[in-house]
Amino acid sequence: MDALRTILAIIVVLLTVVIVHELGHYLVAKRSGIQVDEFAVGFGPKLIWRRVGETVYALRLVPAGGFVRLAGMTGLPEERDPGPRAFWRASIPRRTATILAGGIFNLVFAGIVFSILAMPGQDSQVQSWSPLYQAGLRGGDEIVSVNGASIDRSDAQSVTSDMHAATDGTQGHPATVVYVTPSGLQKTTTVHPFLVLLNGDRSNKLPDSMAVDSIDGKPVGPGDPAALFGNGATVKVGGHQVDDPTTLFNGTVSGVGDGDGAIGRTQAGWRFGFTPGWQGNSLPFALGRGFTRVPTTIADTFTGLYQIITTPNSGGISGNVQGPLGIVRQTGDAASAGGLAFLEWIGFLSLNLGVFNLLPIPFLDGGRFVFIALEAVRHRRVDPRREAAIHYVGLMLILALVFYVTFTGDIGSHA
Repeated sequence: MDALRTILAIIVVLLTVVIVHELGHYLVAKRSGIQVDEFAVGFGPKLIWRRVGETVYALRLVPAGGFVRLAGMTGLPEERDPGPRAFWRASIPRRTATILAGGIFNLVFAGIVFSILAMPGQDSQVQSWSPLYQAGLRGGDEIVSVNGASIDRSDAQSVTSDMHAATDGTQGHPATVVYVTPSGLQKTTTVHPFLVLLNGDRSNKLPDSMAVDSIDGKPVGPGDPAALFGNGATVKVGGHQVDDPTTLFNGTVSGVGDGDGAIGRTQAGWRFGFTPGWQGNSLPFALGRGFTRVPTTIADTFTGLYQIITTPNSGGISGNVQGPLGIVRQTGDAASAGGLAFLEWIGFLSLNLGVFNLLPIPFLDGGRFVFIALEAVRHRRVDPRREAAIHYVGLMLILALVFYVTFTGDIGSHA
C-alpha cells in the first residue's frame, strides 16, 4: 500500500511541476506567434491525441512529465523549414520570453502554493511521549513564549523556526513555557527538553533522527550540543527512537555540530518533540508570506548547489533538491505526512525545477537564453550545429551530476 501511494504521489508531483513548466513555454509561444507543434502530457507512444488547429494535444503512455514541441526550435539546416513562424525566426524578445517562461511559471506556481499554505491555521499536536505532555500541555494548546522568547505563530515556517531557536537556546536546561489553551486561558509550566541527533550524513548507519541518552557511555546533561559531542571528535552515542523508548540505537559519530541536520553533516539540537500549531492568515498577508519564501528558498538552493559539489554523501540540496532516489523517498514521506506536507513538497520541487532550468547551463532554458543573448550582442546567430553540440555536452554534464548525486548520496547511504 505504501509503495502504491508513493508511486501515485511521484506521478502527481512530476505531472504537476513539469506541466506547469511546459504550460509557461506553451502559452508564451502562442502569444508570441511561434508555431507549437505539440503539447504532450507524458512520454512514449500516444494514448489519446487530438489536433486542434496547428497543435497536437496528446496524452502519452509514460506519466513522467510532459513536453512542448516548438517548430524550428534548433534551426538546423537539415531539418524541414517550418515556415515564417519558426522559433528561430521570432524576434529576440519573443524567443527570450518563450524560453524563460517555463522557469518563471514554476517560480510563480511555487509562490502560489506557499501562499495557500500560509492561509489555513492548524492546531498543535502533543503526543504522550513529549516532555510537553508530561508538563501538562495537550493538543490544541499553543506556545506563546519559551524563556521569554516570543514564538511567531503566523504560519508553519515561522513557528517551526522560532521553536527550534528557543529550544536550542535552553542548552538542555529546564525551560519556562507560556502557553494558551483553546479556551483562551494562559498558563505557565516548566519543560525539560531532550537532545536529538539529526543524521545529515547518508553514509551513517544511524536513523535520520534519534533521542540521545548517552555520549561515550555518560548520561547526557545540559550544554551546547557540539561541545557535548566533543566538538567534532569521534564519539560513541546511545539513544532511542524519539517516539519509542524501547527501540534502541548505538553507533559512532563524528563531526557533530549545532543545527538542524544540514547537508552532509550530522548535527544535534534540543527539542520538545511536538507538532506546533499556527494561526490562519488573510489572503494579502498569505500572498506576501508565500512569495517572500521564493527568494529565500532560491538563496538556499544556490547554497545547496555549492554543497552538492563540495560535500560527500550529501544526497541532495538541504532537503530541497536531491538525487532521483532521494526525491522518491521525500515524495513518499510527504505523501504519508498528509495533504499540506505533500502540497508544500510540490511547491519546493516546482521552485527548484524553475531555478535549475534558469541556470546558464547548456541544454537548460538558461543555457538557451545565453545563445539568444549572444545573438543579440553579435547581431548574428551562433552556428546551429555548434549550438546543438554544446547543448549535447551540457546534457552529458547534467546526467553526470545526477549520477554523482545518486551514487554518492542516495545509494551510498545504504553501504
